[in-house]
Amino acid sequence: MTGVQTCALPIWQHSGTNLFDYGRISGTHSTTLSISNVLISDGGSYFVTASNAYGIATSSTTVLHVGFPDIAPYAITPPATATLGQTIQLVFNITNSASGRADGPWLNQFLLAQDTNGSGAYNLGTASFTNSIPAFSSVTITQTVIMPANIFGTRYFGVTLDTGNDLPEITKTNNTAYSVNSVQINGADLALQQLGAPGSAQYGQSISVSFAVTNIGPASAIAGWNDQIYLGSTSNSLSGATLLATLAGSAPLASGAGYARNQSVTIPQTSSSTAGTFYLMAAVDVGNGQLEINKANNLLSIPIALSLPPLPDLVAGQVSSPTNATAGQSLPVMWAVTNIGSAAANAPWQEKVYLVPAGLTLQQFNTNAAAYPALGVFTCTNNLGSGASVIRTQQVTVPLTGLAGDLRAAIIEIGRS
Repeated sequence: MTGVQTCALPIWQHSGTNLFDYGRISGTHSTTLSISNVLISDGGSYFVTASNAYGIATSSTTVLHVGFPDIAPYAITPPATATLGQTIQLVFNITNSASGRADGPWLNQFLLAQDTNGSGAYNLGTASFTNSIPAFSSVTITQTVIMPANIFGTRYFGVTLDTGNDLPEITKTNNTAYSVNSVQINGADLALQQLGAPGSAQYGQSISVSFAVTNIGPASAIAGWNDQIYLGSTSNSLSGATLLATLAGSAPLASGAGYARNQSVTIPQTSSSTAGTFYLMAAVDVGNGQLEINKANNLLSIPIALSLPPLPDLVAGQVSSPTNATAGQSLPVMWAVTNIGSAAANAPWQEKVYLVPAGLTLQQFNTNAAAYPALGVFTCTNNLGSGASVIRTQQVTVPLTGLAGDLRAAIIEIGRS
């Protein structure tokens, strides 16, 4: 080490302590300091001062690194192309440019950035390095990396060494580097096309729905997926929609390839069905089994006008029973059932007989029928055509406890059993 030239006696210092010639150290009062058989304890900062009647002069500080490594990544070489969710082999080198051996383990982090400067870098994960790199040596590593599911296009790989700061080094400023060459990340893109169905239908009717699926992405679709048909009230959402059919997708599907479907579905009818405009929707890969570069084209819809079919309408009336009865007595109840609807009522359905106060209105009874004792539930097993009637007679038993006084029987048609 060489300090400043001065007419005064120079004095060398190590980490703020004056040095003296002794054993391995010489030249402590000269412009050149010599250290032989360097030890770990010799590492640190050195500078020399000199003073005379005119003042004191101090040299710049020199840092002596003893036995420390300095690792850095370089020559990061990704493949030219990759596919969403698939594995690739990333080749890179680690150099140790200092006199100390770099002993693992430490963690290496792998990054995917928008450019060679690391903009928008995405963490792909870490891998442990468990070997050693001798002083002034390099190693080549081939690392298996899983590509993310949602990043595609042109990207650059990066490597950061020793992310956990497990390895003492001369400097950490050179521990990250990015590849010069980019990787083009591709993926499949399943697009729905050509959805067709009748413009109108009745509830309960079976119709034919056709659609096509094409992989317009640059990579093959190799995962399993399902195609589904829905009926909903909106054209762009499956929320609240009714699933009509599920079909297995045609995998694998090469880039540019496609297939067509033609499926019969039944428009379900419920008690809440109403006439109006609804939407038939075809959806591909609702469960996200296939990674894609675009999910916006996985749903296609067309309107369909739905109407209610002719329905039966059963009306109970002409209820009669004995004028007097006692608790526990079995007695006959007679009533008529008429189908005033425009379609036949297909058996079976059930009719329920209640015992209610004579002054109870029909509206009050329908509002809270469960508050009154049921005398029996009877199943009708014969169809009833439109406009037809039938007289029903059933035996019921008056409860031993409960209502008394002026009572009467009430009948409820409770639909299909």
